[in-house]
Amino acid sequence: MKIKNNLNVIIITKKARSQIQNLLYNKFIGIKLNIKNSGCMGLKYELKFVKKKCKNYVLFNIKKINIFVKKKIIPLIYGIKIDFIKEGLNKKFNFINPQAKNVCGCGSSFNNIT
Repeated sequence: MKIKNNLNVIIITKKARSQIQNLLYNKFIGIKLNIKNSGCMGLKYELKFVKKKCKNYVLFNIKKINIFVKKKIIPLIYGIKIDFIKEGLNKKFNFINPQAKNVCGCGSSFNNIT
């Protein structure tokens, strides 16, 4: 596992950082960011809170938050911005990915990575 501090790969907004830190508090060591086949556009982001280090993942430490990412998806998410938004009673993490060509209307899935 390599530890990277490259702030250009993953960007976390203040709102997202605050929410992640609240959810991590004393229970988890970080988050795992992945892409899976799902959603109306074919690919969907998956964010999981983890209690132990993830083998075969690259570790990014972004503003004291550990983010584990599979090496093969780094080019697919390079420059991704993770935000946290509230819309009425709904709250969710939002992903803005400059590598995605097409994004569904709700913003949760994408396809045609450049």
